[in-house]
Amino acid sequence: MQEENIVINNHKTDPDPVSISLAVLGALGSLASIASFLEGRKHQRHRLTPFYNPDHALWGNKSVSFKTKFRDRITKLDAGFEDLKGRLETLSSLLSEVEYIDGTRLSEQPFQFGAVQPLLDKQDLALFFRIQNEVNQLCNKITKECQGLIRILDDLEREISPEIYSKTLQLRSMLNKAIGTKMNFREVFDLNLKCIETALETCEYIRRDFEERYE
Repeated sequence: MQEENIVINNHKTDPDPVSISLAVLGALGSLASIASFLEGRKHQRHRLTPFYNPDHALWGNKSVSFKTKFRDRITKLDAGFEDLKGRLETLSSLLSEVEYIDGTRLSEQPFQFGAVQPLLDKQDLALFFRIQNEVNQLCNKITKECQGLIRILDDLEREISPEIYSKTLQLRSMLNKAIGTKMNFREVFDLNLKCIETALETCEYIRRDFEERYE
């Protein structure tokens, strides 16, 4: 009986971290969807130069409350992506230190549900679940902020600089690589982190474009 208790107390669980990476890709896709928004507006307006026309900028005519709302969106997006990066780095450290059912490394495991099976003790499992919950909450917030940002861009009724469009296209291409090519878990996980850096750069492009040039 004592031996059975030892086995139970040392039991290890194998949660699936693929779901966390997919949640992050979805949140990043919300920011990348700005590219689709711009392409849709181009199609509707049938303009030859659809993305940039500084003479048409209406930013300077907007109210203080509107500008405050815009700054708030960008600030929250920055903070959200930074927090998301931190959670992924913590998860990376955890997954790098534990064992796996088949004894392989993360770089040898395909990015598929059920393929990545880390063996976690009670303490590590609690940390994993905490990271998972926090990532899901952050991803929901980021998605809502991106939706709000797109509404702001639409309300401005002005053209967007080609640098912003190019950056969102770059992000979209990186995300499509993660879901459209055969990659191992480590490659997709590292790509998640690179996409977050690109997302932060995109936010900075948007901030500069609207505050420095057109205020």
